[in-house]
Amino acid sequence: MSATTAWTGRGAGTHADDDVVPAQPAPRRGAAVGLLAEVLLSGAVLAVASIPVVTAVPALAAGAGHLRAHLAGETDSIGGLLRRLVTALRGLWAVGLAVPALLLVLAFDAWLAATGALPGGPVVSGVCALVAVAAVVVPLRLAGTWRPGVAARSAIGEAVRACLRDPVGTVLLAAAVGVVAVVVWMLVPLVLIAPGLLALAALGVEERRARLADAAR
Repeated sequence: MSATTAWTGRGAGTHADDDVVPAQPAPRRGAAVGLLAEVLLSGAVLAVASIPVVTAVPALAAGAGHLRAHLAGETDSIGGLLRRLVTALRGLWAVGLAVPALLLVLAFDAWLAATGALPGGPVVSGVCALVAVAAVVVPLRLAGTWRPGVAARSAIGEAVRACLRDPVGTVLLAAAVGVVAVVVWMLVPLVLIAPGLLALAALGVEERRARLADAAR
């Protein structure tokens, strides 16, 4: 009788142990507030770094890397952000020069089309607008995908492929640029945090693409 009881107790204990669900780690408290603080702080630093204009693309890449490090629990100090900025400037200086130059040429062509100096003005204006959107979205894709040590040409190719393979993410980035532009237009001082918001958008779209790719495997 006692042996039966003991055996039953062990069996019950075994089944009880099997039913125990491992405890999941609790989410870090204040993670959202911490991310917001990093976006605001890094946005101000990146806004100052982007004043020369040709440094805007490397600054966005450094900002996305900084926010990625923050979310991963790695070093996310201002010193770390400045070091990432220096690395991005060294690796992406050519892209930083090319993007403003292209936008300037497109703006000049659009102005000529508006004055009637170019034949087919409306068509030229439409083409210039589409190319301008691409010239803004592709660098944002690059900012979200770039890693230190990756050559600029390889980074551009990866950004273009990401735009083509993830059209929804591309539209989301274009919408993010539009929203940030409207916010800055409504309240100009918010230009200080605009780079941080764009870096967050670039990182978020890239993380979304990576998760979708993992789920499809």
